[in-house]
Amino acid sequence: MGRYKVIHQNTAWLGQWMYRATSNGLDVHLQELNVRFSTWRTIRTVRFSEWAKWAESVELGNPYNDNLATFRDFVLDQ
Repeated sequence: MGRYKVIHQNTAWLGQWMYRATSNGLDVHLQELNVRFSTWRTIRTVRFSEWAKWAESVELGNPYNDNLATFRDFVLDQ
């Protein structure tokens, strides 16, 4: 499809790591950034439908439920 755009990013650093998700509408790249580097690294790729199902199950868009570790665990597949 098109270029990948950030669809979710942690609001703060979790230790020395930050996590984000980018998507082109079909796939979602789950990425991490370490404080020592300036380049995001893709950890794994999932289909957008899997991402949407997971995001809904954990209420990712709920500002009162902003647990950084929840997103990190999904990125790292834990």
